[in-house]
Amino acid sequence: MPQVPALAGILLNWPTIAGYDRSFDRFLLSDLIDVRFALEWGPLVNLCRASHSKEKYQPMFLFAVISFREDAEMDVIRTLIAFAVFEGLQALDPPKWQSYSHFRPNHIPSVGDLVPLVKHCCVPYHDDERRVFQGSLGSKMRRKLEAAERAHEQQTETDCNYFAQFLLAQWPCPEPVIEGFLQPLLLDVPRAFKIISSEYLRLYQNMELSQYIAQVQPILDLHCTGSKIELPISGFVDQDVILTRQRGGEFATLSQNLLQKTGPTMSGKLQSMVSNVGRWNLGGENGEHVGFASQKENDPNATQKENFRDRFREPTKTKCTVSPVTHEIQELECIINGILDSESTIQQQYGRDMKQSLEALKDLGSAPKQAEETIIPQTLPRKILMAKEQVQDSLRQLSMAFEHQCSCAQWLKEGGLWPCITPVTLLEQLRSTSGTDFGCGMKESLIVYAISLTVLQRLLRIEDAHLRGDKQRLHEELMNPGHGNWKPLENPDWLLLEIDGNILIRHDQVEVADATIAPTSGSNAVLQMNMGQGKTSCIIPMVAAMLADTKQLMRVIVPKSLLLKTAQLLQARLGGLLGREVRHVPFSRKTPTSSETIKAFFNLHKQVMASSGVIVALPEHILSFMLSGIQRLSDVRMAEATQMVKVQAWIRQSSRDVLDESDFTLAVRTQLIYPSGSQMTVDGHPHRWWVAETLLRLIDGHLWNLQQDLPRSIEVVRRSQGGFPHVFFLSKDVEDELIARLVKDVLRGLVSIIPIRECRPSDRVAIKHFISDANIRPAFAEHIRGIFPDKRAARQAIYLLRGLLVHRILLLTLKKRWNVQYGLQPSRDPIAVPFHAKGVPSEQAEWGHPDVAILFTCLAFYYGGLKFAQLRQSLEHLLKSDDPSSEYDRWNHSSKTLPDPLREWNVINVDDEAQLMEIWQHLRYEVVVIDYFLNHFVFPKLAKQFRMKLQASGWDIPLSSNATQIIKKYPKSLTTGFSGTNDNRFLLPLTIKQADLCALSHTNAEVLTYLLQPRSRGYVLAADIRGRAHR
Repeated sequence: MPQVPALAGILLNWPTIAGYDRSFDRFLLSDLIDVRFALEWGPLVNLCRASHSKEKYQPMFLFAVISFREDAEMDVIRTLIAFAVFEGLQALDPPKWQSYSHFRPNHIPSVGDLVPLVKHCCVPYHDDERRVFQGSLGSKMRRKLEAAERAHEQQTETDCNYFAQFLLAQWPCPEPVIEGFLQPLLLDVPRAFKIISSEYLRLYQNMELSQYIAQVQPILDLHCTGSKIELPISGFVDQDVILTRQRGGEFATLSQNLLQKTGPTMSGKLQSMVSNVGRWNLGGENGEHVGFASQKENDPNATQKENFRDRFREPTKTKCTVSPVTHEIQELECIINGILDSESTIQQQYGRDMKQSLEALKDLGSAPKQAEETIIPQTLPRKILMAKEQVQDSLRQLSMAFEHQCSCAQWLKEGGLWPCITPVTLLEQLRSTSGTDFGCGMKESLIVYAISLTVLQRLLRIEDAHLRGDKQRLHEELMNPGHGNWKPLENPDWLLLEIDGNILIRHDQVEVADATIAPTSGSNAVLQMNMGQGKTSCIIPMVAAMLADTKQLMRVIVPKSLLLKTAQLLQARLGGLLGREVRHVPFSRKTPTSSETIKAFFNLHKQVMASSGVIVALPEHILSFMLSGIQRLSDVRMAEATQMVKVQAWIRQSSRDVLDESDFTLAVRTQLIYPSGSQMTVDGHPHRWWVAETLLRLIDGHLWNLQQDLPRSIEVVRRSQGGFPHVFFLSKDVEDELIARLVKDVLRGLVSIIPIRECRPSDRVAIKHFISDANIRPAFAEHIRGIFPDKRAARQAIYLLRGLLVHRILLLTLKKRWNVQYGLQPSRDPIAVPFHAKGVPSEQAEWGHPDVAILFTCLAFYYGGLKFAQLRQSLEHLLKSDDPSSEYDRWNHSSKTLPDPLREWNVINVDDEAQLMEIWQHLRYEVVVIDYFLNHFVFPKLAKQFRMKLQASGWDIPLSSNATQIIKKYPKSLTTGFSGTNDNRFLLPLTIKQADLCALSHTNAEVLTYLLQPRSRGYVLAADIRGRAHR
């Protein structure tokens, strides 16, 4: 080998040298080109020492890459190659230390090496009088102190040398010891020993490395030559240089290469079945085995597999089984006949609809039914095994077709470059969004493979239901062979949905999905399907997969309570093999409406549309964006308004909406109100809340008599603490009676709502009809318009009474459940707010009607009582009023439990916590005390209304197809949906119609028969002998 510098001289220039305790583990090209020899010296030597003549190519390729850099250290590379070539070097064992630092060959430590390390461990000289007295110290004393300091320094020098010599006497060793060293020194011995030990170890490691190099160097010198080695000059022939090379096509891809090939050869019988693939279920026509011709020819067991589908084949014969009319149907028919005889037009219409539904239910029971497939438990495992073999055969035949006439397939497989052929990668190509161009028969073959998977899944479900003893599920599986009224070849997305969800789409689900996708009327429509029939879990994913086609924005609109469940279910159904994106884009009044935000909102919808994704939306979010744009317009923020209105127009033009639980979404109660403009106190204040409080007090006075007169129509629950009772109206007759008694009280002047004593007889007649009759004569309305010309508040009170009594606003609030449907939100102003559920108040929503908000606030305080701080606030205000005595007398007269010493107002001390606590316990539920607090601290401050209200409801959700017909580039926007009930079919928006399927017209009658079954006629009351419920 060429002459190289001494190895010790090379290592001397490296501050840190990697040890020989690990192997070389850098094999990336970037790591090899940038390798640092000092940090990889030991591992590289180990790699070269471990190489043999049979493994000579590894170091050759390795160092070829390392030497590729321009500043490659060739002397180091040649030295390393020597370790790979010369056996003498391989036989030497290097020291196994992790690293070496500041290497010096043949270095022996001396006292001069160690003393500087321990200098700072010496005991410092203590302060003397020179620092204290400074200039006042005598010269003789100063010289004496200086001499003492020099003596201390000399002694520390001597002690350091002595300690270093003591340790050097133990050289060579990796770590010296100080046991037996008892001489006192001006030195922190433990600290100094700790410092020297680390240096001692470094020197020892370098000594062993120096000894190893001393053994290596003679062998290197033995094989070095001083002459320069010249490489032979090889001749070459001039050749044409190709400047560029076209690459590509070396590696096959599944979608662009393999699936474009011809599909596996199928039997002639199967080829005729491909065109009618929708008829495939557990068996083929005439029991033909669904397989491939090549498999049949090459498989000696093909005869046995020929009967595969025949053994699972559904019977083709049907028998007419007429179900007897059940007792529930007969009883329901009697009930409906009674309704038909009613005098009410609405009840008669309801009876006719129910009669039609009942007849449909009878017809359904007498219709010919397909015989249920019989199951033999002993043969079920064998059938499952045969189905698994069918799946494996289909996959193997597809793999063989991919490799057909592909000479490089085996090489690409060996190199890991052949496309991954798995059930998932194959089935994903069937999705409608894949854009794959299939070769002749290839798509049909994939469909066959997918159907074989559904067959296997069905058998596994049948086995599971049988083992669990679930007869209902077993019956449903046996009665649904699948693919009866749709063709998987035409709807491969539905086939993937079945595989991903481990289901088989039922006949009625296909009909509902088809009607939802393309309603027969060609316009907006909703239909009814019974609860629990897979509307959310199956039909919505089916519809979404078909309608999300990059040409229209697919939106699934659900109630808020179903948002999370629907989003999770759609993600599970559509996010797997179908590869669809599911997004939820919320929007509220608090959402910023800057240009960047609206642009991002718009882009999110465009991205979902372009990727054939699905948006899960809430009605309130849709209405909120619409109202926010109008809000910006009313606020004259034209830039934002213009952008939002354009985005809203684009969404309505390009959307295709599907409503789940359409009865809730399209209900009038689904509304959103945006108050706008400046706030002002409600019109007619303070009489607006005085009237409400007065009527509630009158109701409290009538409840006992009503319960005595109509015990089956009303339930009154009074609390032991007193206060306003809980009222439950059980029938309409008690409601009418209560309203009538309230009208009489007003007309008799028992309350000061209206100055009735100043009225003429004609005025009283007009007032009576006005506050009690729904339809009044124009003469009475005109009379009321001119009554009390000088008392506007009294006239407003009459109008208010009509709204509260005739339009039943008062009864509406009384029938709501406190702390379930309304109540107070502790973190908000003390005004009643809607509740989402029991104990779950809304964080933002408010009651839009002022009188409803006032009545709910009164009832919420009546039922919940005053807080301690609120009572203190009321007492402080009372004591500062002009006439505290009379007002406080009203307070204590209403309480029967207040102690006598506390019935005088002048003994009240608002700073006495104990006294106030006792008063609070007795008065917190008293209506008169609560009214005082409301009239002074709540309603004057919080009973506000805005000058303008922007309102939207469920009627604004259905898309209008007329607007989109103007713009031809957008498809016709439609809104379709379904629900478990159709009770509100006469209250639907004018832009959408109820279009129930004839095949499902029996739904309402069927549900009512469930309620008439014996299991629904009784219940077990979980209560003790005293009637108390167990919780």
